[in-house]
Amino acid sequence: MTTNFERIVSATGKGYYIERSISGYYRLMLDGEPVFDDSAAEELNEDRETAEAFFANYLLEYVVPEDKKTVKNGIITLL
Repeated sequence: MTTNFERIVSATGKGYYIERSISGYYRLMLDGEPVFDDSAAEELNEDRETAEAFFANYLLEYVVPEDKKTVKNGIITLL
């Protein structure tokens, strides 16, 4: 089963992934480097599913190309 996060990562055309830090929060990585690394973000200190949802929304808003997404009623979704 492909998660929403995996579908959105696929739409970016890049190899984003989630890694858990030594202190226990989740961060978004690309090519071994942190892309989004904020230990104070509440969503990133919960479970993996919450972190995936947070990063999926981040990628959808800021990284997925415009021609692969649509906005309806203020909600961004993949085409």
